[in-house]
Amino acid sequence: MAEFERLGAATVSLDDIALSQAQPGRDGYRAILRAFGRNVVLNHDPKSKNETIDRRLLGEMVFNDKTARLKLEKATHPLILREMKRLVGEMNGVVVVDVPLLFEKNLQNRFDATLLISCRPDQQIRRIVRRDGLALAEARRRLKAQWSLAKKRTLADVVIDA
Repeated sequence: MAEFERLGAATVSLDDIALSQAQPGRDGYRAILRAFGRNVVLNHDPKSKNETIDRRLLGEMVFNDKTARLKLEKATHPLILREMKRLVGEMNGVVVVDVPLLFEKNLQNRFDATLLISCRPDQQIRRIVRRDGLALAEARRRLKAQWSLAKKRTLADVVIDA
């Protein structure tokens, strides 16, 4: 995203919005607790001051159980999309929006153009491991939850091979 910012475009990351929404006190946080209960909080003790969502545990739950993943998406995606719309509405000029599940959630028609940055699967896995600190098997599981790059290539307006 920094590359687009250097070119003068405003940027919005749905991953960043999701992280922000999962913070204590936010609507997304409350939606996650309603969907999964307090067992996804780092410290389950109701008297604890640490109310942070255990992202590693939640990730394991949703990437090992499609029903749990759909439950999380149902709870949080409307909030994330509402915040995206608000942020984009406040911006002027070219706005680049990073949407990890753009095609899987049929969101491409909300944008003037779509750009897919594609790389080899082994590169994808290495990036996920490095970015999220995951084991190789967990990174592969997360990648399998998404559509293949080959399928996404057929839907994107522009494809850049990295």
